[in-house]
Amino acid sequence: MKRIALVVLCLAVLAAAVPAAQTTIVLKVKVQTANIRAEADASGAVLKQVALGTLLEARQKIGDWYEISMTNETGARITAYVSVTVVDVLSAAGQTPPPVAAPTAAPVSAPQPSYAPAPQPSYGSAPSTGGIKLIVGFGLANMSFTDSSTTNASQYDQYKKARGGFAVGLGFETGGTIGFELDLLYLQKGVRYQGSMAVTGGTDVFDFTAKLDEVSVPILLKFHILNMATGPDVYLAGGGEIAYVMSPKIVYTASGPDAGPSPQSGTQDEKDYVQSIDYGLVLGGGISLPLGGVKLCIEGRYHLGFANMEKVPAGDTESGTKPKTNALLILAGFKF
Repeated sequence: MKRIALVVLCLAVLAAAVPAAQTTIVLKVKVQTANIRAEADASGAVLKQVALGTLLEARQKIGDWYEISMTNETGARITAYVSVTVVDVLSAAGQTPPPVAAPTAAPVSAPQPSYAPAPQPSYGSAPSTGGIKLIVGFGLANMSFTDSSTTNASQYDQYKKARGGFAVGLGFETGGTIGFELDLLYLQKGVRYQGSMAVTGGTDVFDFTAKLDEVSVPILLKFHILNMATGPDVYLAGGGEIAYVMSPKIVYTASGPDAGPSPQSGTQDEKDYVQSIDYGLVLGGGISLPLGGVKLCIEGRYHLGFANMEKVPAGDTESGTKPKTNALLILAGFKF
């Protein structure tokens, strides 16, 4: 019995003499910003972002991820994960940590490894990335007129209504806090006249729509006033547009004494009376939001035409109305 007791005592002394193996892995962030995720997966939710040089303590390595412990907003300790690609190992289990560079094991009450706070919104601090956009939208188009006759000008405004139409196309955007966007769009512009007018013998009722469908190329300067890598991007845009008018037409219906004994309707080609090139100013702004692997963009634009769209055929005289296009667009797009 004495011999057994002596052996047990020797083993206990030997165990006390050997230093306890380190149970943590000390990591150091080697990139500008590292994501701390809720799961050991690149698609896991980002709980925090930590800055270059931040020290972390990991419990274990799971595949390409280190398991760490962190404090959430309520002060509770939770398990999180960081990728092996964004950290360097300063010391692992069974190694002695370098002096001062890495935190040593400490009681629960000791300070825990610090984490950089999540980035807050800042103006122009995170430049936008470029990409290709698929654009669709709806617009209200109208036309303005200049006429030396006050009577004629008031008649234009009295019956004038906006023409509803759609827009579709592609855009290419450069990156940067200040960047450029070049679009190729199909836009439905024009104007509508609808109403009734008392004439000799009764009342004329009419509905005329001038359809100036265009292939438009806007070139925009974009200023990103609020842009987060994982949050919203708010921007202003402005620039110019040049467009080609495709097959201008007037679609009409009319009834009454001036229309004849029966209602009239049809489509009239106006290419001999409408200029084929339109140009003007574009102003707007919008917001884009992350949506999976793409960004959802929603924006508003106002197209203000500068070109006199009246074309005078040989032998005719200029009317002096100088019609100019304008359109208010609400667009949605997906940036890849």
